[in-house]
Amino acid sequence: MGEIKDYKKEFTDAINIVHNILTKLKIQYFLLSGTLLGAVRENDFIDHDYDIDIGFFYEEIATKIESLKELLIENKFRLWGHFGKVDCGYTIQFIYKNRVRIDFVVIYKISPDTGWYGLSVGEFKKYIMYKHIIPINDKIIEYKNFKPLMVTYIPENYDELLKHEYGDYKIEKKESFGDFVNRHRLQGNDQRVSFHSV
Repeated sequence: MGEIKDYKKEFTDAINIVHNILTKLKIQYFLLSGTLLGAVRENDFIDHDYDIDIGFFYEEIATKIESLKELLIENKFRLWGHFGKVDCGYTIQFIYKNRVRIDFVVIYKISPDTGWYGLSVGEFKKYIMYKHIIPINDKIIEYKNFKPLMVTYIPENYDELLKHEYGDYKIEKKESFGDFVNRHRLQGNDQRVSFHSV
C-alpha cells in the first residue's frame, strides 16, 4: 500500500463503492480525519495520505455492521483487521485491491456537541486504545465539492472539528500518526481506555 497520489483511480473506485454500499444499507456516514481534511481543503484526497476514513455514529451502525461486512466482501474488499468492540472504540479496516485501506470509525456521542472514537496505537493483537474526544454534533450535511464523489457527507461543524484535529488546517503540513497521537495526548484530548493483548 502506498500514498494516494500513486493509486488515485483505486482510491476513487473504492470510495464510490463504499458510498453505494452505505447508501443501500441506509447508513448515514460522513468523511472523517484526513479524508475530511482533503475534501474541505483540496476538494480531493490529500496526495500524501494513505487511507480513506469513514465515520458513522454508533446508533447508525450497531445493528448493521454484519451487513456492511458482507457487502464489502461481496464487492472484493478484504477484511484487514479491527480494534475495540462495536459498543466501545470500534474501528474496522478493509483493503481494496491490495492498495487501498479504508478505516470505518464508530463515533460515540457524549453530549449533543461532543463525541469520541477509539484511537488505537499498536498492532491488532497488542494495542493501547485512547478515547479520542472530538467536537461533533449529529447534523450531517451533503457536500458536493469532493471530486471523487458527486455527493458525499460531512459533519455540519466540520470547521470546528478540523481545527480541533489539525490546528490551522488550511495550511498544508505533514504529520505522522504518532505525532498526531502525541499532540492530542499532550493537549488532554485523549484518555487511555484499555490495553489489549491476545
